[in-house]
Amino acid sequence: MKSTLSIDVAAPPELVGEAPADHVATGTAERIFPETGKATVFALEISPDGKTIYIGTDNGTEQSTLIAMDAKTKKIVAKHDFVPAPAGVGQTLVSRRTGQIAMTLTVGSYSEIRILDGKTLAQKSAVKMPLGQGAAVDWSDDGHRLAVHWSTPSTPTTLFTIDVATGTSTAIRTEPRPTLQNMPEIEARVVEIPAFDGGKIP
Repeated sequence: MKSTLSIDVAAPPELVGEAPADHVATGTAERIFPETGKATVFALEISPDGKTIYIGTDNGTEQSTLIAMDAKTKKIVAKHDFVPAPAGVGQTLVSRRTGQIAMTLTVGSYSEIRILDGKTLAQKSAVKMPLGQGAAVDWSDDGHRLAVHWSTPSTPTTLFTIDVATGTSTAIRTEPRPTLQNMPEIEARVVEIPAFDGGKIP
């Protein structure tokens, strides 16, 4: 289902920097994306300074994209096209300290977390996690670490902390899990199968 995105760009002030407080009571909304037509909107976040609106979308196509929009002028100031193009855009977290963005993506049958620059949207790193599913949960106050929940075919959901500078992960809880001790290790890998239309599955 395609959708349009409307935001009250005059309020609250913490979302749009210089917005006057007396506009809060009006409840007025302005269509900001897409400018015309329809597109799917997967995610929406605001930069810590309230000057940039981040929108995860497909732009009405098969290409998943994150765009950065100037909150005042409504002009797109940066764009990042994800690879592979149909990757599912999930949780989008902006660090209040550094402005970096943690993007959770669904790539076929597994998840990925990528760190983007908050101004240019260029990818800075990809979090190193085992093949599985999960998502970024929250940034640390200093913006140097990222909390993540993650599961694999062999392990139930576990909490991790990510060193953003290196992309490496450390389990937050490491207590014994007796019920898993006698279970065989499950080997998992991604296999791409050619589709009839020239594409690949997954």
